[in-house]
Amino acid sequence: MTHRNPCIATALLATALTVAGCGDRTTEPAATNAPDAVAVPAPAPTVEPPTAPAPAPAPTMDTVAPKAADIDGQRAMMDKDRDDRVTAEEHAEGANAMFTTMDADGDDRVTAAEMEASERVLGADKRMSAADKIKVIDTDGDGMISLEEHTAGSRSMFAMMDGDGDGDLSAAELKAGHDKMMAGKK
Repeated sequence: MTHRNPCIATALLATALTVAGCGDRTTEPAATNAPDAVAVPAPAPTVEPPTAPAPAPAPTMDTVAPKAADIDGQRAMMDKDRDDRVTAEEHAEGANAMFTTMDADGDDRVTAAEMEASERVLGADKRMSAADKIKVIDTDGDGMISLEEHTAGSRSMFAMMDGDGDGDLSAAELKAGHDKMMAGKK
């Protein structure tokens, strides 16, 4: 058996020897009235090997955003100030959270496979395939969405959905815009 830490190995050996009766015993009388008592050192404390802290669980779509097909849930997730309107900033933050969750390998690009995997968790709207959703905002044609493409696509989508041009989205605007996008219209 090999040990990476010689201090831990030494402590474990000392503990094993003490427990087995092979430890170093002091022959001096104990401070008791019994003349034949022998002081026995306490067993060496068990030293647990250091462990790395458990990594934080990766966010899932369930912890970041509600079901994708649930427009009211998406609006509620994005509407941080709870005023029933989604500002451009709130929309951008929600889109960024969704991108981060979809980007399973953390390379700042989302493939169709990553999007499909996240959609299985989301219960996503299936009116468009993941590949078709990517094509909508894949400006360089590499079949993936980069963080920059997603950010630009999110801004463009917000502008398209903001029908009255007031700088925020009502529930009706968000639903209509989502429906329009899922129908493949720009």
